[in-house]
Amino acid sequence: MAEPDVDAWINAQTKPAAQDDAVEAWIKAQTGGGPPHGQPPDDPFERAALRTARGVRSPAKVSGPDSAIAGAEDRVATFGMGAGNAATFGMMNRALGGVDYLRGGSASWGAGTDKVAAAEEEMRKRHPGFHIAGNIAGGLGTGVGLARSGLGFSREGANIGLRAGQGALEGAALGTLSGAGQTYSGNPKDYAVNALVGGAFGAAGGLVGEAIGGGAGAAYSKWKDYRNPVFPEPIIRAGRADVQGLEDLPRYGPDAMLPDAGPSMRTTAAAANLGIGENRTGITQALLERDRGTVGRLQADAEAAIGPVPRVSKIGEELDANRVRINKEEYDPRLAGQVLPPAETNAAMAQLAALEETSRISLKGVQDKLLARGLGANRSGQPDRDPQAWLAVRHHIDQDLIPAAQAKGANYETGVLTNARNIIDKHLADHVPGIKQADAIYQANAIAGEELKRGSTVLDTGKKALPPEDLRDLMQVNAVPRGEAPPGPPSANLRLRQGTRADIDRRIRTTGTDAQALPTLERTIGGPQSYNADKLGQIFGPEAADAVRESVARNRHFRETYQEVVQGSKTANTQAAEKTSGLATMPVPTRNLAGTVEQAGRWGLGQMIEAQKQAQREAMARILAARDPAEVSQLRNALLSHIRGTAAPAAAVNRTTRGIAQGTGMLLGPAFDEYLMR
Repeated sequence: MAEPDVDAWINAQTKPAAQDDAVEAWIKAQTGGGPPHGQPPDDPFERAALRTARGVRSPAKVSGPDSAIAGAEDRVATFGMGAGNAATFGMMNRALGGVDYLRGGSASWGAGTDKVAAAEEEMRKRHPGFHIAGNIAGGLGTGVGLARSGLGFSREGANIGLRAGQGALEGAALGTLSGAGQTYSGNPKDYAVNALVGGAFGAAGGLVGEAIGGGAGAAYSKWKDYRNPVFPEPIIRAGRADVQGLEDLPRYGPDAMLPDAGPSMRTTAAAANLGIGENRTGITQALLERDRGTVGRLQADAEAAIGPVPRVSKIGEELDANRVRINKEEYDPRLAGQVLPPAETNAAMAQLAALEETSRISLKGVQDKLLARGLGANRSGQPDRDPQAWLAVRHHIDQDLIPAAQAKGANYETGVLTNARNIIDKHLADHVPGIKQADAIYQANAIAGEELKRGSTVLDTGKKALPPEDLRDLMQVNAVPRGEAPPGPPSANLRLRQGTRADIDRRIRTTGTDAQALPTLERTIGGPQSYNADKLGQIFGPEAADAVRESVARNRHFRETYQEVVQGSKTANTQAAEKTSGLATMPVPTRNLAGTVEQAGRWGLGQMIEAQKQAQREAMARILAARDPAEVSQLRNALLSHIRGTAAPAAAVNRTTRGIAQGTGMLLGPAFDEYLMR
């Protein structure tokens, strides 16, 4: 029996309501009763007949049925429907169904979606090839678009295992959406099955896509590296690994070289330094000359940051001369012609005797020095009434207080000596006018000498190191005149700064070519937030202290480059030299001619390979040995330009290839259900 002409039958109907009733009656007549009204039929033909019978035609077809371009329009519309639904996970049909509902063409959004889906299915039957092509284009477009926009899970730079997992996850998500989205049956089971099928195909596509995409991107980069006319491939690969170091290279200043960019560049320089020939001489000499200038660079940087190096010996001589001048110009005029009253000297001697008795600390030496001249140690003699003698005894006690204060457990003795000094000091202050002003000037000079010595210990470490908090308090006290000193800034903090500056220079001079000297100096000067960094910032200012630390770190980095490249394994250089000379692999003739020919061939091939390696090392060394700042900058910029110029296209190749695989996986799920299962 011939298949009925459904379209002709439908066109005979005039009213939508009558048309729907007639459709149901027609379907029941064709199926022997059919399913109950309102439930979708199970047979694919019945579903197609129902959707077609509802009057949906190609939305892109505007010409009449007998038009010359009607067939082309059908094919374009079929391709567009397949592409649009694959690209939007089936949402295009639902969007068009919503439009049909809003325009009054359907009783509900669902009914409108059914009408559009029926039209697509009928178009697919008429032009399956165009529908498949549209599906492929749409799926690939979505996969590539998501991959290139970076909206997916997978990201550049992760390891291959993580990227593969991310790609599978992303592909599974896309496939699940596509499988469920292109299902219109209204049966929850169909949605679930199609979602699982789509997710499985999508996961496979994402997994494969990551592997293929990574390989394609790497192959593109390698091809571009091979064609670079300036840099050998090892330098490009090393630069790509150390790209951040290349970008930061200018911060190392005019003495920076390309090997300073990072560990991969250093390793490449070490490989270029193997064997014999100009390559090793050039790169070794360049790094050796730079390393020899380490102390000079450190000194120049320190001088620019914290000033010239003071001569501590000259400053000490100046302080000694000041002490003599103070005695002559400050004390002598005030003491001249002064005579201490006998009652006051006797009272002071009695106070010293009482202090000795109560403290049980002998003060005999102090008392003997206060007796009048010519009487020796006779304690029954009269006290000296010359204030110069009492001043000399006070200075003597000041000298005794220094070792007493440093001795372990001598706090009690120090306190007794201090009390004895106070007795003498009050006696002088009461009877020698202006002596306290002279004392203040003398004390300021003495404190300056103490701070000069303290400066040489500021950077010391250990339990006796000066904490930053104590240094801050000390500098605040030193910043104002003490006692009755004349107004004006004291020199104590200046001398502290000079002593510290001299100590830094001493430590710099000891760096030489010692492998551990610069790391030790860097630890001593201290990193951010360290004790010594804090103290240097207090003494010289934070910016100046940072400049010194950066100089030490920069030159330590230079020395590490020198040590790794030049002072590397001697065995490796010896082996490379033997291969280059060809002596170690010279063929030995055998009784068998074929064996001799084979050995000679192997030897010749080995020599050709080694000669090629040597030529590459020479080319690498010429680039890596560059020291002129302008040339280094030009090479760095050219290398970065190549790396950046290949990174974006390689990533695009990677993402495009990955997207194609993911898109393929995304559309295979619906295709499996659409084409393979029916």
